[in-house]
Amino acid sequence: MTAKTKLILKWVFVFSVLSLWSYFVVVNSIIGSFVEDSGTSIYIQNIPAEEANYETMNALTKDFNIPFYEKTTAGIEKASFSQIIGILFNHNFEIQEKTQEIVADKCSLRAEKGNLEVNSEDFGGNNKLSFNVNYLKNGEGSLTAQKDRDRFSLSFEVKEILETNSEKLIFRAGGKGRLNGEEFSSDNVIVTFDKINNIVNVAGEGNLSFNAEGMQVTFTEGCFDEKKDFYLIINKGKLAERRSIEEIRLLLDQYPGMIDMYEGLGRLYKDYWWAGLPSGFIVS
Repeated sequence: MTAKTKLILKWVFVFSVLSLWSYFVVVNSIIGSFVEDSGTSIYIQNIPAEEANYETMNALTKDFNIPFYEKTTAGIEKASFSQIIGILFNHNFEIQEKTQEIVADKCSLRAEKGNLEVNSEDFGGNNKLSFNVNYLKNGEGSLTAQKDRDRFSLSFEVKEILETNSEKLIFRAGGKGRLNGEEFSSDNVIVTFDKINNIVNVAGEGNLSFNAEGMQVTFTEGCFDEKKDFYLIINKGKLAERRSIEEIRLLLDQYPGMIDMYEGLGRLYKDYWWAGLPSGFIVS
């Protein structure tokens, strides 16, 4: 190849690059002007710019950052990722948009005094209780008491929310403790928070039985009702056959706010979608 040929090829390459660059500059300028004049609403679900308005924008984007709750036998509770997966795959359901007073997602509490009996023996009123519960039905707490040289202590983990509403919070817990150095366990501890009278009762059975009544609440965080916007999932029964992944993806397309609240749902659009399912969830 002669030097002249190399020179010609070099300039052809240079002019090609410059032409391509100029093309992208012009196109981006046109698109930029269009977006500036019409607003970002032109991209929403293929709505023409002339038909897009504030109401349309609000209707399509308000789903985001709004929590999902489920109506259960215990009351209205914030839905966990595992619950959402179970509903999507296995249940008929309806979603309603709500704005109302609702029980707080979390409850941290401290209480003291009251009266404690251990194995039917009076343990006095020098008692202290604390616990923290969140909407995932997990949490932990402790109950301690002392009378003269007798000491009682219990550490527990929340197992199940039995009732939650504007008047009370009741949950079942299980744990281990000590009575004067002797270990005991209790798989059935019932904690009742009376929100109206601001008192807590704790009853437990196991290696020994105990019952604390009338403990006075000294501190709370959360626990009480708050007004908020949310989506209520109403379970309408189990399906005869589970939904296919294609059907679930269509449902999620209808409720994009669900993906916004539960990041793991985005994995259901991937090839190996089953890898993102909760531990123990069986796809039959």
